[in-house]
Amino acid sequence: MDGHTSSMDGHTSSMADLKPEISIIVASCDHELFSTLCAAINNQTVDLRRSELIYVKASGKAIDDGELRRCEDLLSDVTRLHVMDIGKGSRGRARNLGIDAASSDLLLFMGDDIIPTPKVVESHLKFHANYPSDNAVGLGAAIFDDELRQDPFRRWLDDSGIQFGVSFTSGTQTVNSDFFYVTNTSIKRSFQERAGKYDERFPFDMHDDHEMGVRMKELGIEVSFLPDAVAIHDHPLTLTERCETMRMAAQSARLYEQLYPERGVLYCQFNRSLAWYRWNAAKKFCHHKLTGSADALGTYYESRLTATFLQSYADSEKFSVR
Repeated sequence: MDGHTSSMDGHTSSMADLKPEISIIVASCDHELFSTLCAAINNQTVDLRRSELIYVKASGKAIDDGELRRCEDLLSDVTRLHVMDIGKGSRGRARNLGIDAASSDLLLFMGDDIIPTPKVVESHLKFHANYPSDNAVGLGAAIFDDELRQDPFRRWLDDSGIQFGVSFTSGTQTVNSDFFYVTNTSIKRSFQERAGKYDERFPFDMHDDHEMGVRMKELGIEVSFLPDAVAIHDHPLTLTERCETMRMAAQSARLYEQLYPERGVLYCQFNRSLAWYRWNAAKKFCHHKLTGSADALGTYYESRLTATFLQSYADSEKFSVR
């Protein structure tokens, strides 16, 4: 394995001798929230001495040695900490390495900009204790905190459900049984092994999880929403940044269609032209400026993001497979 590996199994032999009940896996490709994550793990309501935190750094930027030592000290009597620095790599590869390194029968995947509130790990553990079938998957919400929600764009992302495919701020207590994302999700190792590894050929942080979800759906995944497993999406996301994400999503969609042509066209739900979405974005922006309409602002956001996706999708007719 290339890169640097650090392992801290605690200061007590009892922690090292016990098989973990849960492996928390974070594939870090873009965001630098390692210390914040470790502090949140330290604040969980459940005893984590039979757990492990596996942090796979794939951004190409190493963790500061001082920060790593502080986090090792913080978690020394709390959980086992394994840090792997693999240089620059895909999110799929980072997740696969995390799975390989995990030693428990239960895997909890967290996004690299997702910070668990105190009941997250306890909620996932309780769910799997109550639902032992291997295709039972626990899913928790990921939402912006109150400060980040002051921004109208981020508030719209949360409330519309555009970002993750479901709105966690609209009183949601259920999700479709085959809904899948890997932002705050627990999966039994046996089911993950049946589904296989993540496709490492996706260079951006998208569509590797969609492709995994397709395979898990074929295996009969049964997802349950865990209302107490709320995590904070600690990312001051802007419209400009989200537009860049849509450009990468379009390129990833083209790549997905090349890799899996038998599954058909991935994005066929847009029944209007690129020109129409651009025109609608301009119209709704003006409407919002004149009236202050929140609905018009939301439609502007959606139309602009869709137009950005469609333009990049058209420009990415061919995408090289690495």
